[in-house]
Amino acid sequence: LADINCYQPNGVCEFSTAGRPGTSSSTAGILYYSEISSRNNSLDVSRYHNSTSTVKYNVYEGHQWTSYDDEESWHDKMGFLSSRCLNGLMIWSLDEGTGESDALNALMGDISSLEMQNGGRLTEAQQKKIAHEFGAYTGQDCFVTTKCTDGSKDQLGTDQVCPSGYQSVATAHNPVHAPGQPTPDECSEGSFHHICCPRDAMPK
Repeated sequence: LADINCYQPNGVCEFSTAGRPGTSSSTAGILYYSEISSRNNSLDVSRYHNSTSTVKYNVYEGHQWTSYDDEESWHDKMGFLSSRCLNGLMIWSLDEGTGESDALNALMGDISSLEMQNGGRLTEAQQKKIAHEFGAYTGQDCFVTTKCTDGSKDQLGTDQVCPSGYQSVATAHNPVHAPGQPTPDECSEGSFHHICCPRDAMPK
C-alpha cells in the first residue's frame, strides 16, 4: 500500500509496488490460496469483505494487501452471476489451492473434489463422448503422419496421408508431435507431413 491508512478497493487507494512474493509462489504480487488461508487467523491480518462489490481482501504487516475468494465471496459472486443469467466459470489456477481443495469446495461444495477424482457422475461412455467433443478445442485427437510425402500419387501410403474419418488441417515440414505419439521422419526439401484431425471434431 502507498498509504497504510488507505486500503479500501475504492479506486482512490493506490499500491506503491507489487506485494511481497509468497514462499510458494516466489512471485511478487501473487500469493497462492494456500498461502493466504494459512495466515488468515494470524494476529497481524485484518480481513475485509464487501458484499456489494463481492471483493474479499486482507491487509497484513501494515502495508501488504491481497484479494482472494472464499465461501463468503463466492456466494455473493454466484448471486451476482445468477441474477444476470450468466453461466460458466473459469478458475485460475486449481493447483494453487490447498491440498484439501478448500477454495474449490467453497465454490462447488465438498463433493466437487470427490467427483473430480472419480470422474464425476457420468458413465465412461458419456465421459469419452464429452472428451471427444472438447477435442475440437484442445486438439487432443489430432496427430502428425509419421512418413513424409510430396503429395504425388505414389506417396499416398497409410503413414503418409490422413486415414478415413480424419482430415488434414495443415501440412508442415518438421512439425512437433504430441508426447507418446510416434516420432515423424525428418522430411527433405519438397516433402511434408500432414496434421490430421477427426472430421467430427475439427479444430474450432
